[in-house]
Amino acid sequence: MSFCYSAELANDLEALFHNSDEYDLVITCGQNDEVEDIGAHSLLLRARCAYFRTALSKKWQERENGIIKFSKPNIAPRIIKIILRYLYTGLFRIDTLPSEDLLELLTASDELGLSTIFNETEMYLTEKRHEWLLQNLVPLMNPGEYFTKVRVPYKALLSPELDEEILQYFHISNFKPSFNVLPKRHGSIDSTIIGFRHSSLIYSTISKSIDKPFRFNLLFRASLHGFQPNVFHSRCDFANKTIVVGKIVGSKDIIGGYNPVSWSQGTQLLFTTSCGPYEELWPSLRYYRFAMDSFLFAFKDGEKDQYRISRVNAATQAILCTPSYGPSFGESDLIIADRRGWCMPKSYEKLLGQTGVFMLEDYEVFEVIV
Repeated sequence: MSFCYSAELANDLEALFHNSDEYDLVITCGQNDEVEDIGAHSLLLRARCAYFRTALSKKWQERENGIIKFSKPNIAPRIIKIILRYLYTGLFRIDTLPSEDLLELLTASDELGLSTIFNETEMYLTEKRHEWLLQNLVPLMNPGEYFTKVRVPYKALLSPELDEEILQYFHISNFKPSFNVLPKRHGSIDSTIIGFRHSSLIYSTISKSIDKPFRFNLLFRASLHGFQPNVFHSRCDFANKTIVVGKIVGSKDIIGGYNPVSWSQGTQLLFTTSCGPYEELWPSLRYYRFAMDSFLFAFKDGEKDQYRISRVNAATQAILCTPSYGPSFGESDLIIADRRGWCMPKSYEKLLGQTGVFMLEDYEVFEVIV
């Protein structure tokens, strides 16, 4: 005679997950204003998931005071908790989740190789939330993506009338469909330095201070227009909101910043602080503009999941707009002279890249058009 007490086991393991008794692993997940450290048990995760079996192996794990430290900044804490509950108990519920969270869960489960969560979430989205998918995702696609990713695999879910409207939406200018089309939130960017996923993260950060849809429009590319500061100013001073993206020579690191005001000459301020052996590059007479919403960003090694931001903490020195420099931020936080750059934290929260002088392979400036 055999007995099965799987429900009792699931309850005990769920209690273990929520209490995190004697955990030996801390997962730091999320980014910006949504970061959380979550305790877990590495033995259980390695047993249940091939991804963690490799990532938490002795070859790759990093320990601090006996605790394994693991970082997943590209997955939000609320999504990690759903995944961990499934790994501990075999249970997960998706019908109460917002559609946006379901898409994040779909992406995360695909990355972690959790086919059960991925398949169930995909099926639920296409069967129960297909109208939301059409209203929110179709406007972000081009006609080719619609045919291959929606129309062919999910044609049975589309009424002939809706399918016809979507086709007209793609092929007829100014066509207004009867279904609700939300404005594009993550448009493409004409950059040779960053891609769509990078620009989406930057877009998301900027959108916290702009409550309307916007898009990025290329104004300046140093490799095309020249690295001279006067060329930059002639092409960009008129713009009231811009982002700067730069690629550092000899590495994959990407740095940049968001300027919510003009680059034209601002208030003259006199500084006597020294920049060490590079004083000739940054003389004491400088011009600044006030900005509360400015921030710097960086992608370590160019990876989208290594996105970091640093917000301004000295708003009166947020934007350096002296005519002899290119786009620059703070007293010395991100300075671009020509091909030379400089990073030393002064007016922003923290250092995002290397300290000192570096050379730029290229940099671009995009207007933020609301």
